[in-house]
Amino acid sequence: MPVVQDKPLTENALALIDERSYIAIMARIRKSDETRTRLLEIGLKTFANRGYHGTGIKEIVESAGVPKGSFYNYFKSKEDFGIEIIRRHSQAFWETLERCFDRGIPDPIDALNTCFEKMITEHEECTVFHCSIVGNLVVELSEHSAPCKATIATFYSHWLENLATHIKRAQELGIARIDVPCDDLVMLFWDAWHGALFRVRIEDSTEPLKRSVSFVLQKIIRR
Repeated sequence: MPVVQDKPLTENALALIDERSYIAIMARIRKSDETRTRLLEIGLKTFANRGYHGTGIKEIVESAGVPKGSFYNYFKSKEDFGIEIIRRHSQAFWETLERCFDRGIPDPIDALNTCFEKMITEHEECTVFHCSIVGNLVVELSEHSAPCKATIATFYSHWLENLATHIKRAQELGIARIDVPCDDLVMLFWDAWHGALFRVRIEDSTEPLKRSVSFVLQKIIRR
């Protein structure tokens, strides 16, 4: 007997679905999205309290109020789950950068300063420890996970390209120093930011981030 493969519904086929069935289908889709989001949010909080290696899937699904088997409808494994948490956080970071740069601030260095001040404020509003957990998760996962390293490398590449665009523009405007190559200034700023993030986790304060951003942008990069 020939195997019949599923095909995407055409517009004509969709038109044949009665309104009640369509509403039921959309409700299931929304519920599925909500369940997936709830798992990710609870996973982030649980990892913050117990660490990635100290947290089991059973604990996460029980907190989310969903059957353990349902977890695998959304994620292939615990590793895949952790990577998705990192991906969501990284995307949020990227969107914050984009919103700041879209404000039309004429001085690229001031635009960078405004952007990172915004992210520091978000750290303070959601508590330092909770926001810093993604950094801890990256460290725990990347030690043994090639997919995690690849995910982080992709996002880092996007962030660094964006930073380079603005620092290069500042150099062209005569605002940033030109005796140091743009790429070196980008890496200096990025390394200082992540070094400050490490101190944030130790000191439970965002002061290291504030000092780092201000000093590197205004005292080192600015001409």
